[in-house]
Amino acid sequence: MDFSQADIDRFKEKFKVVESGCWEWSGALYKNGYGMAYFRRGKRKTFLAHRISWQISNNTSIPDGMLICHTCDNRKCVNPSHLYVGTSKDNNTDTIKRSRGNRITGDRCSWSKIAESDIHEILQSTEKQSVLASRYGVHQSTISQIKSGKRRTNISGQTV
Repeated sequence: MDFSQADIDRFKEKFKVVESGCWEWSGALYKNGYGMAYFRRGKRKTFLAHRISWQISNNTSIPDGMLICHTCDNRKCVNPSHLYVGTSKDNNTDTIKRSRGNRITGDRCSWSKIAESDIHEILQSTEKQSVLASRYGVHQSTISQIKSGKRRTNISGQTV
């Protein structure tokens, strides 16, 4: 997205630098707490302020399918040095590593179909995935994702 100097100047009027180093958005906010920036592109459109900040700072568009993630855990922050390009998986992994969000995992999760002790057995097993899936009452793809580390990575001994 191209920004005129007037767009950039107007954007810079909408945040305040705070003690933490964050540039907190002082304009409108979405219900989830992220900054809301308005720009006229034909019709007036609304954008996430931190995404606009990253684009202005890097003078480029965000690659398709990518997110702009925060390193500071402050949804109002638009400081480009606190932002990075990442995938949804990167963002979720970051959330888990920082103990943010309310992510109940493993045996504490009410809809978990496989106990943590069973995950260890699945990881060690040399049986066919379809046999394991039948034994644990899940689809074969669930077993495949467990074995490849895409699912249930919160188990002790596995890396997140």
